[in-house]
Amino acid sequence: MIKFFRKIRYNLIEQNKTGKYFKYAIGEIILVVIGILIALSINNWNEEKKTQQRIVSFLIEIQNNLDNDILKANSIIDNYIIKDSLLRNIRQNKVLYKDFTQDQDYIHFTYEYENFVGQTKGFDGLVKNIDNIPKKYSNIMKALNEIFITNKALLDNYSKRFESIVNANLDDLKTKDWVLNYWDWQTNKVMIDYFQSERYKIEAIHYHEAYEKMIEEVIKFKIDAIIIYNKIEKVTDGKKEIPDHISYSINNPEVLNLFSGTYQEYNFETKVLKTLKDQEMAFSVEDNQLIWNYSYKDKYKDEKWDIPIFWHKDFTFIYYGSAGIWKFETAEGEDVFLIVDGTGKRNKYRKTTKD
Repeated sequence: MIKFFRKIRYNLIEQNKTGKYFKYAIGEIILVVIGILIALSINNWNEEKKTQQRIVSFLIEIQNNLDNDILKANSIIDNYIIKDSLLRNIRQNKVLYKDFTQDQDYIHFTYEYENFVGQTKGFDGLVKNIDNIPKKYSNIMKALNEIFITNKALLDNYSKRFESIVNANLDDLKTKDWVLNYWDWQTNKVMIDYFQSERYKIEAIHYHEAYEKMIEEVIKFKIDAIIIYNKIEKVTDGKKEIPDHISYSINNPEVLNLFSGTYQEYNFETKVLKTLKDQEMAFSVEDNQLIWNYSYKDKYKDEKWDIPIFWHKDFTFIYYGSAGIWKFETAEGEDVFLIVDGTGKRNKYRKTTKD
């Protein structure tokens, strides 16, 4: 090809066609420039494609990290639900001497700690390529920064606080004369006297308060992680099957509609409804999401909010920014009940009307 253009130039000079020669030379330069631009465009396109593939691979790795983190969060929340029940019984002085011997969870839970360490390998890799991330991922990056930087900082802070309280409890345990019996899962009267004391009750309350703060952040992390996981799935055009645990709503409208309606506070022992308006709770379903239709009214305020209640597992729900646990269950035929667990207490409600 080069010889061909050289021959044309040579013939034009030989024929003394200087004007045509210059026109041809300019045209040849333009062709060379166009060729260079095309080559650069192809090279840029290839580089953008490689960058896109690299970003997508990091996003997919983040999805895998979030998948594992959600499973870990579920485990921590499940353990919290069990220990919250233990604490409630201790606070209400319902734990008898025989209970400590038959269920030693009552004397072990304040010395146990389950840490939450989120996986950040995918996010760390993405941050290292921050200058190459296309603008179309800006919303995803904002959400990722929120969960992996802001939320994680709070979660780490409360986790360390909780861990320090458990370590202080363990240090105190070392001073007990019966500590060897404790580690051998044996009990004696002196030991159980301690675990029935006011001092241990206070220790359990402090433990639970720290645990509750950490759980609030774990619940936030779980819900945000599910939202981000699904956002990544959309921007990466993923077609993989999303695991059941990566959801915050029961994928069954019939079940959710069963929970919809008005509930009144209820005494399971006397089977009496408390009919005061402020002891009422109402729920509705919107876009396959259970909504708490919260209202508050006094002489100063008359406010209403629609608050999403997020599915955890089975018929158990969690509330963003709270360590409260919401459990729906059926009993006495077709009646539906709601049990709301708070710090050291449990409120029970019975469904009275349909939505």
